[in-house]
Amino acid sequence: MRSAGTSSKQQIKDTKNDQEFELDRVMKFCAVSDRPLHETRDALVVCRYGLIYSKESVIEALLERKQEKNNSLGKHVRSLKGLYAVRFQWNEETPVCPVTSRSLNGQIAAFALISDRSDIGVNVLSQHGIEQIGKDLEDEYGPIKRKIRLAPPPDELKAIRASIIAERNERKRAKKDRESSAECKPSPHKQSKH
Repeated sequence: MRSAGTSSKQQIKDTKNDQEFELDRVMKFCAVSDRPLHETRDALVVCRYGLIYSKESVIEALLERKQEKNNSLGKHVRSLKGLYAVRFQWNEETPVCPVTSRSLNGQIAAFALISDRSDIGVNVLSQHGIEQIGKDLEDEYGPIKRKIRLAPPPDELKAIRASIIAERNERKRAKKDRESSAECKPSPHKQSKH
């Protein structure tokens, strides 16, 4: 009887180890090509799901999608416009937080800070680094338009996907409402015949 409980604990431990390995992989390898990110560290982009890509691999995948109906990128990446540039600080082949110097291996919450400022260097920080900077964050990085969680754990990814779908549905509904209200209004160019 005791061995059944032990194997259950072992399965939980194995699952946790698998998730940790996967999160570490997401932070070190391109999500579409599996090439190491450190090889193209100057041309990296991230989607809103927190997956990191080599920009070159995204362009290749988008071209393949049009030619061969290949969808290795996933439906959520429709063009380069939906992706954001990310710039890491590197310690050899591992991204690190520039504030805390801790390795960004997927176990530590890391965020890409998306701003209109193009003069900032590194734009990926750990959660702890963001907390350490505190209220001076916007002074250093400009107004933050979006914070994207990199390599989110499965439960957090599920919530991110749900919020993105809800946001997309809200935009569609608002567009439909605008179109239907425009159809209801009489055109100012039409003159009535009396």
